[in-house]
Parts: sequence; C-alpha cells; structure tokens
Amino acid sequence: MKIDSIRITNFKGIEKLETGVAKLNVITGPNGSGKSSALEAIRVGLTGRTAADTVKTNAPSGGVTLKLEKLGLLARTWEFGSGKSKITLNDKTTTAKSVTEMMKSLFNISPETANIATSSGVMLGLSSGDFSKYLLQEGFMKIQTDIDQLSSLCALTPEAEEELRNYLPCAPDPITPADIDEAHSYYFELRAAQRKEHAEASAKAKYTGVVPKRQVQEITKEQALTLEESGKIKSQTENYKTMQKNYEAHKKSLDEAREQMNKIDCKRPNEKHIETLTEQLAQSRKAATDNSSTIKVLEGNVSSLRKVLAGLGTSKCPISDKLTCTTDKTSVQGEVSESIESSEKKLAELRLEKETNAKKEEELSDLLEAERQNSLLYQKKLQLIQQVEALEKTDIKQPQEVDASQLPAIQSRLEILSEELTLATSYAKSLAAKKKADAAEKLSLLYDEITKALAPKSGIRQVMMESSAAPLAAHLNEQLNNLLPGRSVSIDTSDGFTVKVGDDAGGVISFDSASTSERTKIAIALFDMLNALSGFRIMMIDNTDSFDAESLGLVLDYVQDEETLDRYDSIFIAGVSNAELESAISGISNADCQIIRL
Repeated sequence: MKIDSIRITNFKGIEKLETGVAKLNVITGPNGSGKSSALEAIRVGLTGRTAADTVKTNAPSGGVTLKLEKLGLLARTWEFGSGKSKITLNDKTTTAKSVTEMMKSLFNISPETANIATSSGVMLGLSSGDFSKYLLQEGFMKIQTDIDQLSSLCALTPEAEEELRNYLPCAPDPITPADIDEAHSYYFELRAAQRKEHAEASAKAKYTGVVPKRQVQEITKEQALTLEESGKIKSQTENYKTMQKNYEAHKKSLDEAREQMNKIDCKRPNEKHIETLTEQLAQSRKAATDNSSTIKVLEGNVSSLRKVLAGLGTSKCPISDKLTCTTDKTSVQGEVSESIESSEKKLAELRLEKETNAKKEEELSDLLEAERQNSLLYQKKLQLIQQVEALEKTDIKQPQEVDASQLPAIQSRLEILSEELTLATSYAKSLAAKKKADAAEKLSLLYDEITKALAPKSGIRQVMMESSAAPLAAHLNEQLNNLLPGRSVSIDTSDGFTVKVGDDAGGVISFDSASTSERTKIAIALFDMLNALSGFRIMMIDNTDSFDAESLGLVLDYVQDEETLDRYDSIFIAGVSNAELESAISGISNADCQIIRL
C-alpha cells in the first residue's frame, strides 16, 4: 500500500502539515512538536479510528488526507464540538464501510491489520489471547492438519486412533481447529456419559448374596417343566370334573325320562273307534237339534190352539168385536181340544226323546274325550320312549378320577425354584452390570485419552499452534539478529501468543521485563512479521527516544537495508531532535529519503 502524500490539519499537536512521502521518512523535532501525532494521523487516515482528542484544541475542525496509489485522495474530517465526521474519496462523499471494502479489494488489507500494523501501542496493548485470535482470524497462523499428521502428533493408542479416524473428516479436506473443537466437545460429552454409566453400572454390580450353583437358564428350564407337569395335573382334574358333571347330568336325564315313561298308563289309540264315536256324536247332536226345532214348532201350535179354544168359549164374534156370535161352537171346541191333546202328547214324547238324546250325547262326548286323552298320553309316551332310546344310545361312561396327590409336592418345588431363580437372576444382573461397567470404563478411558489429546490448551491444538508459530518465531529472530544482537525471542502459545525474550546464555525473561529499547526493537520485528504476513508494506517506528546512539544506528541501518526497503512502500521513523538522532540522520545514504522537521 503506497502513500504518495499526506495533508494534516488541526490534528492533536499539528496545526498543519503537508508533505510528499518518500521510501524512508524521518520525522524529527523537539518534544511536543507533533512527531507522534503525525504517525497517529497517518494511522487514523488509513483506518478511520480516532481518539477523543483528535481535533486540535480550539480549532473548529480538523482532518487527514492521504493520497493512496490505486485509490486516490482519501480525506477524513471532523468538526470540533459536534463530533460530526465526513469521509470523501476523490472529493466525493463516501462511507467508512465502502472505504474498508475498497481497501480490502485493492490491497487485501483488513481494518484490524491496518490498525495494528500502524501503531506499536495498539499492537503491544493486545492481550496474548486477542493477538492469537487476530492472527488466526486473518489466516496468518494456519492451524490445520490431516488425519495422518493429527494421529502422529497425538501419539494415541491404536484404539483411540481408530476411533478418531472414524469421527474426523478424512483427506483431502484439512482438519481445522473448528473440527478439533467439535471433536473435543463430542468426546468430552461421551466421556462424561460413560463415566456416569460406569458409576451407575458399578452400583448395580454390587452383590452380597450367596453365589447360586446353577444359572438362570437351567433353573428356568426346570421351572418350565415343573409348571408343565403341574398344569397337566390341574388340566386333567378340571377335565375330570367336567366329564363327571356331564355323566351325572346324562344319568339324571335318563332316569327322569324312564320314570316319566313308566308312569304313563295308556293303550294304543283305536282310530276307527274314535272315528265311529265322532260320527255318532255328530248324529246325536243333529238329532237333538231337529228334536228341539220340532218341540218349538209344536209348542207354538199348542199355544195358538189354546188361544183359539179360549176364544171359542166366549160370545165375541171372531169377525168384529161389535157383533155377538150366537153360533154353536161346541163341535169346534171339541176338535180344537183334541188337537191340543194330541200335540201335547207328541210334545211329551219329544221331550222324553230329547232327554234320552242328551244323555247319549254326554256319554259319547265323555268316551271321545277319553280316547283323545289316551291319544295324547300315548304320543307323550312315544316321545319319552324315543328320548330314552336316544339317551341309552349316547355312550357316556363314568370318568376315572385323577390322582392329584402330587400337586402339593409340585407346588412346593415351584416355590423353591422361584426363590432359586430370584437369587440367580439377581446374581446374573450383577454380572451383566459389571460387564457393562467394565465396558463403560474402557470407553471412558478411550474417550479420556482422546479428550486430553484434543484439549484446547494442552492437547493437539497446542501442538498445532506451536507448529504454526515456529516460522513466525524464526522470522522474528532473523530480523532481531540485525536489530538486537545477542537476543532472541520465542513464542509461547500455551495461552494465546506470548513473546518471551532470551539471550545467548540461555536466560529467558518476559517481554514486559525487557527494556523500552528492547521492546521497541522487538515491536519493529513484529511489524516486519505482520508486513510479511499481510503485505501491508508500511512501517511506523516511534519511541526512538529510548535508543542510545548504537541502537539508533542499528535501527537506521536496518531500515536502509535493501532487503528491508524492498519489503516496504513507506517507512516512517519519529524521534526527538537531538545529537544522537542528527548524527544518525547524517549517515543516511539512501537517496529516496526525506527528513520532515517539525
């Protein structure tokens, strides 16, 4: 990323600064002249990240304009008091998001890289965890591997290696930290589940009873045979009861039928005699009807004749009641009396005949009813005879009683077997639980081995972090060889990304324990590392006030080195104007260098 020019207005300690940018730029001046502010203004111009005191005190507004190769004029301005800001690109208003996207597209530089690579304060202010996260997020540290390398680094047992190979993705896809974290969480949960299962199964495996002499299968088999024998006897007993009941019911029905049959006293019906009686009764009833009709007629005649006879005994004229009859009626009266006498005689005969016929009819009716009752009894007897014959033909024999005397002994044996089976089952369950506990313990140890191997801070991830950090440490030490002779650095990845400082004697101190000069030189090496990783190609060096003449000379020699200059488009160094710096500046031989005095 090449900066062609800089224009700074009312930015912190700088009222106005406008300059082109050389390959090597040394900003010098007395304390408070704005050297550090100039470097910060460049950082703000590139990133847009401003502090609360950005605008110079009492100034109405301020801003930073950078002319960037491929991008053009990028201006950021602020109003004092209102806090309003504005961004323009080539004199056209734009947004911070749009600028970020264009810088990412043109230079492949993220806002985080631009912010860290332009400020030693920002970079050294990051925690080890945040710096590690940044390097991983930007892809500067690539923690990925394949299943073969992973297995080799983990030094797992064959069983654990096979388990892990079955879970993790295989080549050609690389295995990422996300894959390892997912696998760690997966096996962590499996380990917890197996530990729980082991504890539960171990509790169930405890057995304090007598060890049974026989297994469940043998006892169950005998129990089944004994139950079968018991069931057979019970079934035979029930069948006997049913058959005995049927036999007794059959015998009772036969005896009752025979008894009823023998009680009936009758003879075979004479159908012809019944027919004759029926005809005689019909004739008798017809004769009685005729007799009654004749009696009725004669009784009417006698009644009429008596009326005539009574009339003949008076002088009343039979023609008119007003006339008097004087005719002699004696002869007529005699004839009428004879007729009455004859009719009454006939009536007496008929009435006698009627009585005789009534008796005869009653006798015939009794005889016919007796014959009919005999026929009914005969029919009933025939039915009973048929029923007896049918029952006699049914061959129902009295069943033989079943010997159930063995049932109590069998029942007692079943109770003994039940107790033995309960004991054997409890023992078998304890053995099964122990087997389950052993299997759970085996899996728990397997998952524990894998979980520890994949642990975020002490497992394979740490090994991969160390492997990924090794080239970075090599690059740092290559640069420090020129900047800080006799010192080396190592990168501790056990808790993020921590730089430790060592010497040729083998002593190691923390980065914070190093001197300001040493820390600044290490920061320069870190800047160079980020530049190599990101391609940012801009370096800013501040805090040179802590350098002695020798250190300052080493730094200037380092930034003038052709290899260093080839890696950068612009290098900015800020320092207080003093004899050491002026002496060092006078020794700069690079033609593409400018001194900016404030």
